[in-house]
Amino acid sequence: MARALPKRTDSLLASKSSLFNAIDDDLRDARRVHSHGQEEDLKYALQKTMSRIEELTSLLKEAYQTQTDLQTELTLAKSNLQLALSNNEMLEDALKRNPGRGQDVGWKRWSAREEENRRRISEESRTSGDEMHLDSPHPQAESSPTSPVMPPPSANGTSDSRFFKFRFGSGSGNATQQRALSPGTKTLTRSQSSVMPSSPLSPAPNPSPQPSHLASASLPSLIPAPSAKEFAEMKHKLEIVSKQLDEVKKELDQERTKRNSVSEEKERLEGELESLSQALFEEANKMVASERIKRAETEEELKQTLAEKTALKEALRLLERENGELRSASRPQTPASDA
Repeated sequence: MARALPKRTDSLLASKSSLFNAIDDDLRDARRVHSHGQEEDLKYALQKTMSRIEELTSLLKEAYQTQTDLQTELTLAKSNLQLALSNNEMLEDALKRNPGRGQDVGWKRWSAREEENRRRISEESRTSGDEMHLDSPHPQAESSPTSPVMPPPSANGTSDSRFFKFRFGSGSGNATQQRALSPGTKTLTRSQSSVMPSSPLSPAPNPSPQPSHLASASLPSLIPAPSAKEFAEMKHKLEIVSKQLDEVKKELDQERTKRNSVSEEKERLEGELESLSQALFEEANKMVASERIKRAETEEELKQTLAEKTALKEALRLLERENGELRSASRPQTPASDA
């Protein structure tokens, strides 16, 4: 009996757990102690809060680990679902192409009991085949060396149980060879059968000229051989594509030539621009140098003018002082001459 699915109201009831009720009570007590409590009450509330924080931290770690595991499982489930969808699409395409050839190509998964039955049947068939090889006469066995009898396809039970096991030209091709053999075909002796490969995964030494489309679990082996009309159409399309490719190559050569010419023109313009820039910089440097020289000369002339001005001021002061001395010396002599 399948396990019952959880109710949709379980997520609503999760918020009403006893843990959340206890946390609400602790928070209410802590607020009351913070408002009206004493020092001992504060210590007790702090200790209780720390223990509750540790408990919530452990719960958070467990929840994070559970979330990580669930995320990993969800990613794996998504990838497996995508793989199954792609495999279903491949099988649907194969069945649409070959609807009348629904043979076992190695995709079927067998249960443990079916696997054991197939293995037992394959061992019995091998034992009976060895006994028939021992009982058959040597001249009759040597008269038909080119008609080997391969082991039955039920011997590859372990390979069919795998989902992506590829069988290189041995699975259903051996069955078609056994059906194509006539009842009077002679079997090989034990010495000759020991030389041939007994593994169902190895190719047959003399394969049948008929194509075996369903001999592999891969998709390309399910595609039938193209007919003459399809081959002609494919050849015509290939010619058209080759013509288009030639045209594209010609256009590519033209574009390459244009690109080379444009690159050369660009290099020439860059050279001219570089030479013009260099000449402009040289001319600017010359102008700046000449302006600096003129400025230095002007500053030198200004300094000389200031020096001359200062010398003239000093000379004027000296003359004024001498003139004042002369005036002061001439004033006392005038009353003496009047007397």
